Amino acid sequence: SKAMVKFVDWSYLFDVRALLLALPGILAGVALTWISRLNNSAALPLSMVVIPAIFYIALLLSGLSIEDARAGGWVGQESPPVPITALFDLVHFSSVRWDLVTTCVSTWLGMVFVVSFSSC
Repeated sequence: SKAMVKFVDWSYLFDVRALLLALPGILAGVALTWISRLNNSAALPLSMVVIPAIFYIALLLSGLSIEDARAGGWVGQESPPVPITALFDLVHFSSVRWDLVTTCVSTWLGMVFVVSFSSC
C-alpha cells in the first residue's frame, strides 16, 4: 500500500490494483460525507461504527484473517504498542470546553471505537 498524501499521489489510482485497494475507502468517505449532512445526530457516529464492522464481517465471510488482509494490502502494517499514558501528552486540559463535553460523548465514543479497530 502507498500513502496518498499529495495531489500527485492520486496518479496511483491509474494502477488497477491500487484503485481496487482504495475504492472501499473512497466509497466510505463519500458515504460519511453524505451522512454527515443528515439532520440526525446519531447517524454519523453509528456509520463510523458500521463501516469498520462491515469490513470485519467481510473478512469473516470470506474466510480471511487480519493477517491475510494485511498481506493483501487491505490493512497497514502492525504498529508498535503505545502506552496509554501517551494519550495525556496529546491533550491540553486547560483548553477543553468542559461545558460541552456531555453533548459530544456519543460522537467521542464512536470515534474511539473506530480508531481502536482501525489500529489493529
